[in-house]
Amino acid sequence: MSAISEIFLKKLSNASLIYYNEGSDEVYTADDLPDDIKMNVSLQPIDEKNKQRLNKVMDLILFRYGTTGVQDVLARAVESLGVIPCFPVTSIISFSSGGESKGVFKDCILVSPGTTVRQFAKMVSPEIDKKYQYAEGVSGMRLGENDIITLENNIISFKTSGV
Repeated sequence: MSAISEIFLKKLSNASLIYYNEGSDEVYTADDLPDDIKMNVSLQPIDEKNKQRLNKVMDLILFRYGTTGVQDVLARAVESLGVIPCFPVTSIISFSSGGESKGVFKDCILVSPGTTVRQFAKMVSPEIDKKYQYAEGVSGMRLGENDIITLENNIISFKTSGV
């Protein structure tokens, strides 16, 4: 596993210098971006220093091992702990977190099997628990507060009252 390679790739991706599909060897610069990805991504030209570093990471890590290994380690850790990763989001459509932690799937809370949607609301925030109205899962599907969280319904948007 190469955490430093993963961090480097994420930094370049966040700076819009590369397209990086996490957990894979799929990395593109503005020069070699496929047409199907070009429609959704706009990249800046990468400078020579970062290009050389990127080529080393691609050669020594991605081409040899297929990934940086970070996503695999995280998946195995979650599996061995026997927990369910849950993602509280403000938007079920964009999967953004909103607030100060803007971004897609920025927050992840590990819950024990058998945790209900309402128990998860309390874990996310006591304020959400107090003002809880209902919760939505993927595709806008409403979740009951006593529904058990599983890997199939672990992306949840809480709707609260303004009171």
